[in-house]
Amino acid sequence: MSAAGGDATARPRRKRMEIFAFLFLTAVLMPALAIATVGSYGLTVWIYQTIAGPPGALNRRISKDNRVLKIHTALDRRALITGRVLTAEPVIAPPAGEIASIVVQANPAHLDTVEADILAFAGCEIHGRDARGKLIVVVDAPDAGALGATMNEIGRLPHVHSACLVFHAIDAG
Repeated sequence: MSAAGGDATARPRRKRMEIFAFLFLTAVLMPALAIATVGSYGLTVWIYQTIAGPPGALNRRISKDNRVLKIHTALDRRALITGRVLTAEPVIAPPAGEIASIVVQANPAHLDTVEADILAFAGCEIHGRDARGKLIVVVDAPDAGALGATMNEIGRLPHVHSACLVFHAIDAG
């Protein structure tokens, strides 16, 4: 009888130990191992880049007088996204231009002045106006650089609080 009584008390204890072991493994040990693995990988990459240099350092060459010469590669964002970077075909820019819609928040007391200043920029049209100081501006620019420059200039105008890009598209012509 003592053997049967001892087995009855051992089962709940064993069950508690298994639950404790499960919780310890899932809540303590596995997260610690994951953190240690990611941390050691990051440390390994950091040490490697300390020795070999950052990514892209293979484009450096050393001249005879120990000066570092950089080879500039013409890498275009559109070519990278479309996968043409790996081919020899030249990258051709889109023929037409860029179109963007910008919401401009300005001081309502100076809304007419801000509107006149925006219309003075090349390619800018105002398609909406709110008495609370909001203007809907459509910008047509030849490329993304000109579009960004125009948006920055609008944001720097006096009495303009913000200029937020809400739509951007490449016009295929």
